[in-house]
Amino acid sequence: LIHPDDAPTVRAALAAAEASPGVAISLAFRLADAASTWWPVAGVCVNHLGDPAISALVVTLHMSSHQAG
Repeated sequence: LIHPDDAPTVRAALAAAEASPGVAISLAFRLADAASTWWPVAGVCVNHLGDPAISALVVTLHMSSHQAG
């Protein structure tokens, strides 16, 4: 789950990626694990919808801190 406070930022990043094929759009937000602990993550979203072999928005994330919130 994406933290509710971060949802507008994530939606904006996905919309920006959708409008800009091939451009890496940075994003950072908090993601919940199965125990409902919030973890900060960061990464990029790239629009590959026009590539028939992929046909998706590809999001690559990594932990941006070892501290949970």
